[in-house]
Amino acid sequence: MAILVALMFVVSFVGSIRFTRNRDNDYYYSQIQPLLERSNVDDLIVLGGSEKLQAYLRRYGKVRSVLLTSVSETSNANSECVLRVESAIEEELAAGGTVLISRDGLVPGQETIRRYRGIIAFRSLWNRYSQRWITREFRENTVYILQPRKAGGLTPHLETYRVTVGR
Repeated sequence: MAILVALMFVVSFVGSIRFTRNRDNDYYYSQIQPLLERSNVDDLIVLGGSEKLQAYLRRYGKVRSVLLTSVSETSNANSECVLRVESAIEEELAAGGTVLISRDGLVPGQETIRRYRGIIAFRSLWNRYSQRWITREFRENTVYILQPRKAGGLTPHLETYRVTVGR
């Protein structure tokens, strides 16, 4: 029996534990890395439904985060969930901080929607902010960044440039 336990440990260590000890091979770390690179300790990160990603943020980033599935579980009404998250975002922006929204917060997976039906109520919130955020796409994740508006400044938006030839 002891030999079987030792053999299982060796197989587990060689097959997955040793591999993920290097951050470059860690799937969850690769998901939060773009968020960590663009955030400060005072910023707020909004995640969809992965408690594991939130735990990684706490461990590596020491960044405040909001997990949408947790908010929707603790609030009975969908509109109450949206108001709580909107309030957290607006407070962060008013204090001069930045809000980073992970792709899974904006577009939750089918399994997350099935388990937390109320999560789709956040679509109305994202529709209101979509004109303000800056989108940064990475191989592992897409990050939507909301920054405070500066007095007299321009608000972030997406522009498409057309190439003119021969002029």
